Amino acid sequence: MCAVSFAPPGLDSTTNRNPGLRPGLRSCAAPRLQKTRVIRGSDFGFGFAALRPYVPTASFDQMAVTCSGIARKYVSKAKNPRQTPGAAEYHLITILMSVSMMAAQGYQVRTRVDLVVVPTSVRDAKGTLVTGLTQEDFTIFEDRIPQTISNFSDDPQPLSAAIVIDTGMGGISMRRLAPLFISVTSGFSDFDEMATFRYDHFVFQLSGFTNDQEKIVKSFDIVKTIAEKQPAIVPSGAPFPTAPKIIQLLLGGLGGVGGAAEDATRPPTETLPTVRSLRVAPSRVLFDALYDAAKALETRPTAWRRIIFIVSDGQVSGTNTHTLEEISNLLLRDNIELYSVTTDSGAFEGRFGVLGSLARSTGGDEYRGLSTGAMENAFSRITEQARNQYVLGYHSTNNVTEGLPVMRTIEVKGRDPKWKIMHRKGYTQVP
Repeated sequence: MCAVSFAPPGLDSTTNRNPGLRPGLRSCAAPRLQKTRVIRGSDFGFGFAALRPYVPTASFDQMAVTCSGIARKYVSKAKNPRQTPGAAEYHLITILMSVSMMAAQGYQVRTRVDLVVVPTSVRDAKGTLVTGLTQEDFTIFEDRIPQTISNFSDDPQPLSAAIVIDTGMGGISMRRLAPLFISVTSGFSDFDEMATFRYDHFVFQLSGFTNDQEKIVKSFDIVKTIAEKQPAIVPSGAPFPTAPKIIQLLLGGLGGVGGAAEDATRPPTETLPTVRSLRVAPSRVLFDALYDAAKALETRPTAWRRIIFIVSDGQVSGTNTHTLEEISNLLLRDNIELYSVTTDSGAFEGRFGVLGSLARSTGGDEYRGLSTGAMENAFSRITEQARNQYVLGYHSTNNVTEGLPVMRTIEVKGRDPKWKIMHRKGYTQVP
């Protein structure tokens, strides 16, 4: 016997905004429903397929047909003197008729089946993407416990990208970037969509989501103007912040991330020319920029791969409304991958930088952007990697026992130990 839960209109008793958990449906009275759905190219109008987590809903209007039919069968049986129903059957008639009556009130029935979706990229020792792999080439672990891969796709997916430019970084890096905005957009197809942001003291959205590459390139004109006047040297960022617990858990207990590169040539203070007002203390609201980009991506279709594409030196300073911990939780919850082109060599020395930590924990990647050629190469590799991923799905064998959300770690291993495998490192499992 299966349990049926009821929720008033507009209220889903099993709602969970964590896209790592994909609620599905199972009902004893409703027609058989899917857990997941594979969408083919015809659904999008282009020639590739995508594994799409699917959340089906069985309304009481659907169930009423089934329930009423069964009820009529037993009522008819009750009227037949040769087939007198027992007490259990009378109870069943009552339940089925109640379900049918509640249909008129617009109620819905849902039960949960949790599917954890893990987009995964694989590169060989030379850094080339490894294609043509199958489900048997991977093993997946949650909290070090082997899981069974129940869903697999190697089809390219359309991208929904928030492109973020740090207009507070030094003039040398800004002027390297300025002529490359066509290269930034050239890796995207007509089936992708992009929105653009910039930040220094504040965050500015330069364009909404569109697949018009010319419009995106045009939105960067203000960045080119800033680059022309930006001083070669800008203030360093704040000291290394302590990594939030979630990052330490997922990346193996890092002691600190991000912050300032130790460069004695940088002056202790300097007013950046991007704010045309009274002199103000320098600030770089990296966390706020990432938050705004992630919230914009939250509104995009979940069937598309959602990424943040940021060009920055990774410096953080001044007053950020949002924190590194908040950003980490948001990106992991919404299954948003972060890809960074980092223009400060200090970010690659010693501990991970802020951007490197977020990239590794979300399944994205970090690239050096210390020259014009390096930037161009990074731009093409980011879109290639983000689009061509294997999508692994499994139903977690772990249960939440104390009624509170639990952070689960994910590890994907490949058949060849020399492969470099990038994937999101965890998710929050809710009761």
